[in-house]
Amino acid sequence: MRHGLSDDFDLHPGRILGPYELLVPVGSGGMAHVWAARHRGAGAVFALKMLMPHLAENAAFRDMFFDEARIASRIRHENVARTFELVDLDGILTLVMEWVDGSSMIRMLRPGAEDREDLARVALPVRHAVKIVAETCAGLHAAHELVGDDGRPLAVVHRDVSPHNVLLTRDGRVKVTDFGVAKAIGKSHMTIAGQVKGKLAYMSPEQLVGGGVDRRSDIFALGSVLYEATTGQRPFQGEHDPQVMAAIVMGNFPPPSEVARGFPPGLEQILLRTLSTEPDARYATALDLKHALEGWLATSGPPVGAPQISVLLQERCGPELDARMTGLSITQPAVVPPAPPSAASGPHPRVESGAAMELDRRTPVARAARSNGVSTVGAFLAVLVGVVLGLGVLLYVRNTRRERRAAADMALSDAAAMAVATTPTEAIDTPPPMLDGASGDLLDPPAPPPEAPRTVTLLVPAGARLFVDGRELPDGASSVPRPDAGVVAVLVTADGHEDAMVEVTPTSSEEIEVAMFVKAKPRPRSSAPRPDRDPDPPVAMPPNPYD
Repeated sequence: MRHGLSDDFDLHPGRILGPYELLVPVGSGGMAHVWAARHRGAGAVFALKMLMPHLAENAAFRDMFFDEARIASRIRHENVARTFELVDLDGILTLVMEWVDGSSMIRMLRPGAEDREDLARVALPVRHAVKIVAETCAGLHAAHELVGDDGRPLAVVHRDVSPHNVLLTRDGRVKVTDFGVAKAIGKSHMTIAGQVKGKLAYMSPEQLVGGGVDRRSDIFALGSVLYEATTGQRPFQGEHDPQVMAAIVMGNFPPPSEVARGFPPGLEQILLRTLSTEPDARYATALDLKHALEGWLATSGPPVGAPQISVLLQERCGPELDARMTGLSITQPAVVPPAPPSAASGPHPRVESGAAMELDRRTPVARAARSNGVSTVGAFLAVLVGVVLGLGVLLYVRNTRRERRAAADMALSDAAAMAVATTPTEAIDTPPPMLDGASGDLLDPPAPPPEAPRTVTLLVPAGARLFVDGRELPDGASSVPRPDAGVVAVLVTADGHEDAMVEVTPTSSEEIEVAMFVKAKPRPRSSAPRPDRDPDPPVAMPPNPYD
């Protein structure tokens, strides 16, 4: 027992916590319990997110809870579940949140099944899934654009976007929730170096390796969510976590069209861009991704809106929602007021915005951590060491991959240098106006140069195979799309030749001759090195643990 409460708070329907009466449990994660509760004064239903007692004794997790309240309480958007206040209810640190009468996206993907991650998903209708993710983009963009009291951007990143945190109401509206591990400027709690947060299968490569994380990391996670919702499986697979991490870092996943027969090509292109390993290759903002998805929806069929999503939710989760409604003892969804009333609730600390948060962090629960927190710290350090070791393996794999690619590029260095030497170096400036020498009249400007072709043809040996972003082009293909920006890396392989890597840019010529060296025929070698011909014995490469 801790402060009169057991490890699970002794929570049960009908228990009174401050001004709230617990109704039905909604869920329990690694950090908190979530219950539906009715405010006894106003009669409205709210969601109470209560920090677990063994975490409440840890100052770091309490600070994470404060940070979630600071960030979430500032966001005002129809696609984000509201956070009203942070209160201490009978010694339990609790977030009072908007009650969403509906279900999560993960429950729609596993209709009627128990809450287990290893269970198979049932893909949603493609256009319904696209509409849900597009609305999720709107909520995340509102969080990404959040500014502080001084008007400066807070650079909020959710960092835990997954089907578990996308909620759907009975009337078909979409709401993002759970900013528990969000990142923002001005947070009181800084992430411990090397600590990985969020759900592994949806993390971006830069989040896994501990690099700089910005809003484009959430966009990558949105791509994973959309892939899973439309195909019924996660994009990055593995028998254990290190294999999943390696697949994410290296960008190894099957295109959706290989998983779901008849997958729309236009939507596949959007997904592939969203799941790019390089942040610069993804959509710059969640709003840009929303526009791309809505553009595809507008040209692919009849409109999909809240009514269609509501019907799908009832088909997938109707019995579950009806059972919960019985537990709530209400006949229709409660209308949530602007904020829960506090007049009838008695004195308790509360928070309505990030600027107003003044709840005392040194409560008896926090002070008890000085005597009872040794085991918690030890367990936390053990998990941290495991994560660091896993990331070390991934970094080794990534560095090995880069070294191999650099070795392949060396063969083209001389040819590239010659090409640069023969390229005109004069700057292309706008020519000055030209005047007629006799009359002084302004002559017509010269005609603009013709637009560059949209494709670039690679001159390669017969039978060569081309790979772009790890995907093989059709047999006989020798042209690749010219990028509007950035660089497209093309791997060229041909029987009897060394592999070659070609970079196509917006300014590449219409045709590029690929220099491919003929492989030398193997000759027998004696087991002992010969100083006159073999000055350096061959060096054996260490095995790749993921091959």
